[in-house]
Amino acid sequence: YVSAVFGIHMWPGLPAGAVASREKELMAQSSEVSVSFFGRSAHVAKAEEGADALLAGTRFLLAAYAAGKEIAPPDCLRLLKFGRMESGKASNIISNHAELLGTVRVFSPALMERIQSKLRELAAQVAFSQGYPPVINDPELLRRVRAWIGPDLLELPEPFMTAEDFSFYGQRKPAVFFMLGTGRDIPLHSAEFSFDETALVSGMEFYKKLIRLPALSRH
Repeated sequence: YVSAVFGIHMWPGLPAGAVASREKELMAQSSEVSVSFFGRSAHVAKAEEGADALLAGTRFLLAAYAAGKEIAPPDCLRLLKFGRMESGKASNIISNHAELLGTVRVFSPALMERIQSKLRELAAQVAFSQGYPPVINDPELLRRVRAWIGPDLLELPEPFMTAEDFSFYGQRKPAVFFMLGTGRDIPLHSAEFSFDETALVSGMEFYKKLIRLPALSRH
């Protein structure tokens, strides 16, 4: 019988071996976005004979960013960014196709739906990946862990906009996700990633304390 689920992830920017977390929102819900525009090619000298997909994509990008700011109050955490745009074949030919790739990050499924709906209003060809749900730490379970572990468990001041598939566990059982400090600032998934290996010992000792959490089976 599974009464609770715990996870731990290496995390840059924290002291080596330090363990940290926070109640409720920890990591964002994610959805990747693909937007396509189809136009008509023409020589730039006769631009009026074409339909500029690059221009359409640019207008969409600006409108999407404006909508992302206006769709919720400023203190409501969300992220809408596009990291890739491809269009055109030559400098003197009106582009007949443009594609934008981006991502949406939120902490509320309802807000995700609102943002996706708005993007569908701005363009006809929009597709979204299912992505991951948000990582929402169970407050009661985390408070019990803090009381058991003591001041060695650090408090994270704010959630992260990165996503994590550990979130699926939290949809089934009370769950808490922790960050284990690498002792370095090298980003995760970087070709140069490395960490202070003594952190692994601290992480194992933390897990050993967790499994002795009183009355865990009755949570």
